[in-house]
Amino acid sequence: MRIATLIISLIVSIFLTIQSFAIMAAGGISSSLSDNAADKAAGENLSSGGAAGIWAAIFWVVGAGFVLVKPKVSMWIFGASAVICVIGAASSEFSDLWIYAVISAAFCAASRAGVKEKAKQDEEKRAAYQADLVAAAQAINAQGSVPPPEAA
Repeated sequence: MRIATLIISLIVSIFLTIQSFAIMAAGGISSSLSDNAADKAAGENLSSGGAAGIWAAIFWVVGAGFVLVKPKVSMWIFGASAVICVIGAASSEFSDLWIYAVISAAFCAASRAGVKEKAKQDEEKRAAYQADLVAAAQAINAQGSVPPPEAA
């Protein structure tokens, strides 16, 4: 689950980044070419939505970086990205951020499942290590006392 979250979040972050840069550029161009104040405000509003999308994409990349080793940190980062998307969508004309907020929440849920997966994996590794230690101790006891290494 963690590897799937890593791969999918990186791929979708590319789309979010491209779309956010395009929205930001379109808003900036619209704002600079507009003559009346309402159109300038609409362009700036659109640009601010693009900026929120870029921040969300940055959070996705950082969250993807933590998903394998620290899935709990990744869960919080994806959750913060969902909040950024909701704020950006509610305060701008960039309505696709609602979709990206849902995707962020899905990544957050997948990271939560990754927390459980990693705990199970760590417990299995710990049990295998303890079994190896017991086997090594039994092998030493079966041989009898081990002579100290000779000085060279």
